[in-house]
Amino acid sequence: MTVQAYSQSFVESKKEKVPDEWVTITIDNVRFDFWVTENGAFYIEKVSKETGKPYRAYYGYNTALYYEGRPVFTNKDKTQYWYLTVNKNGNLSKKYLTKID
Repeated sequence: MTVQAYSQSFVESKKEKVPDEWVTITIDNVRFDFWVTENGAFYIEKVSKETGKPYRAYYGYNTALYYEGRPVFTNKDKTQYWYLTVNKNGNLSKKYLTKID
C-alpha cells in the first residue's frame, strides 16, 4: 500500500470543541441554552445576520451569586460583574454591576 492510499483514508479535523455541558437558564421569562466549557465559561450559539454563519457569543463565568433574582456573571479575572436581561430585540444584554466589599 502506498503513502497516497493511506492519506486518502483521512481528512483533517475541524477545530470544533464539543460542548462540555449545556445549561438552560430562564431570563425575563425567555429560556436560553448556554454552552458551558470545562473551565466554566458560558456561551450561546448565535447566527450572524451578515454571513448566516453560526458563532459563539461569550457571556462570562457564573459566580453562583444573584442580583435581584438573576444570576451574576464575571470575567475570567473577576474584575467586572454583570447580570443578563433580554432587550427589545429578544437578545441578551449585559447590565454591569459594581461590587461592594
